[in-house]
Amino acid sequence: FDPHAILYVVLPPLLFESASSMSWHVLRKVLPSSAILAVPGVAVNIALTGIYVFFSCTVPGSKLTWSAAFLLASILSATDPVAVVAALHALGAPKKLSTLIEGESLLNDGSPVVF
Repeated sequence: FDPHAILYVVLPPLLFESASSMSWHVLRKVLPSSAILAVPGVAVNIALTGIYVFFSCTVPGSKLTWSAAFLLASILSATDPVAVVAALHALGAPKKLSTLIEGESLLNDGSPVVF
């Protein structure tokens, strides 16, 4: 089993479905905000979570390294907004807000395909 199969086989159809169901006109308006949430927002989240993990998580008998703390932080910082968007739809939130969250998720999920 090739571990990259998920990246090349499963992720593109999911990205396509997410992108095709979004309103392009609303996404174009919220794209700068989505980009700010997707790039610097995630970087700040990884940094703060990594620092918190390094100082708060102790493993008996060994010391947690910075690289392990930031690895865990990068795994925890990538969130999937499916439940959030479903809750926004159920609560009747504005379409702009749900498109902002979906756009940020699309940029986060699409970055491994591009890079």
